[in-house]
Amino acid sequence: MDKIAKNWFKTLNIFQQESPEDYNLWLINIEYVDYKENEKKIILSVTNKVILDKINKSFKSKLENILKQISNEDIKIEILLRENDNNIFVHKNEIPKNDDYSNVKKIQSNRAYILDINPKFVFEKFIKSPNNELAYSASLIIAQNPGQKYNPFFIYGGVGLGKTHLLQAIANYVIKNKPELKVIYVTAENYLNDFVNSINKKKVDSFRAKYRSSDLLLLDDVQFLEKDNKEKTQEELFNTFNMLHLNNKQIVFACDKPPKDLKKIEERLINRFSWGLVVDIKQPDLETRKKIIQEKMKDAGILDKVSIEVIDFLAENITTNVRDIESAVNKIDSIIKITSKNINIELIENEMRDILTTTRAKGKYLSIEDIKKEIAKYYNINLNDLVSPNRNKFVSLPRQMAMFICQKLLKTTFNQIGKEFGGRDHSTVVLSCKKIEKEIQKNPSIRNDYEELLKRLSEN
Repeated sequence: MDKIAKNWFKTLNIFQQESPEDYNLWLINIEYVDYKENEKKIILSVTNKVILDKINKSFKSKLENILKQISNEDIKIEILLRENDNNIFVHKNEIPKNDDYSNVKKIQSNRAYILDINPKFVFEKFIKSPNNELAYSASLIIAQNPGQKYNPFFIYGGVGLGKTHLLQAIANYVIKNKPELKVIYVTAENYLNDFVNSINKKKVDSFRAKYRSSDLLLLDDVQFLEKDNKEKTQEELFNTFNMLHLNNKQIVFACDKPPKDLKKIEERLINRFSWGLVVDIKQPDLETRKKIIQEKMKDAGILDKVSIEVIDFLAENITTNVRDIESAVNKIDSIIKITSKNINIELIENEMRDILTTTRAKGKYLSIEDIKKEIAKYYNINLNDLVSPNRNKFVSLPRQMAMFICQKLLKTTFNQIGKEFGGRDHSTVVLSCKKIEKEIQKNPSIRNDYEELLKRLSEN
């Protein structure tokens, strides 16, 4: 590896250390291509235009500055779109020969089939954050130009993170701005039920006309296909996909897991899911949760009745998903309108034990040993490492996190925590807990670890 390439990878490593969330979201798949010595320019490549535009706008200058500090040279960066990453094609032998597409065309309906779309799910109401920015940006581009870019588009992520909101925001945008287009939003379960009913009623041609004549097909909860491994239903979706794609019609999928993790689904269908752009949505960070809470309270008309301390407390203690945040806001709205009680942290703790992540974890009657096991599993270290004298950072950080969570959830004394972690003294435990508390406030990566561990401890 030449000197310039080494300096680039050092640059990338520094950027990752300074901005781990941005690196994981935008730069993790960037590739070094070449160095043009006569122009003093590094050539890099990325997988799609959304990422390319984001890096050029937000991170290119920072990367060039880091590179200059390392190399002592003024080297520029040029980022290209990787060839063939978004060139989508269908092998001729994969197009079903026995499917009579001409019959579908004869009975096409002019009706736009719009199923169960919530008019409140629009782009303007979606709270953007580093954890969902790529999914949001790509969704907006698709809504503005269906079938032109990122086709198909596959969004995945946990429950209540905004996948359905984005799918329906695409639908609502197209319905408003391109009313001539036929839009279908449907869950995978309803799609399959629709197909089965069409077979029972001998109206398969009508079913095909409905779905294959759409300009925009949005299929939600794709993971439901795992529960129905009938060859005929998967073949029908495969054939529908092929016809829509061949005609440059937009297809969007949402799922709770990436395509490669789907089970009992034909490989050729999983392959189709991965053809275009595959994007994940992660859990909202602290600042995003705060914005969501404020937005939901504003919509409910109660923002001026809740203190900033309560909002901060909710943001810090509901670390799961947007759905739980909505549930908390709805509960506060009911308390205000029905009881006229003053909303304070004590009331929130008492009334929302089932929603607050830390309270749920406390209610699990956890032991220090339970916390140790979860920490060791999460950080992929041996349980004995947590009580060993090893000061390696790959062990010390998990150990400090375990001590902090024991103190936070179990209210264990510092002396007792010290005994449980290899006989460490009181002052060592205090310093460890203070260090993690500070890191949670300023380091997004540590905060994400902490929130994910609370979530796991509350669920196990």
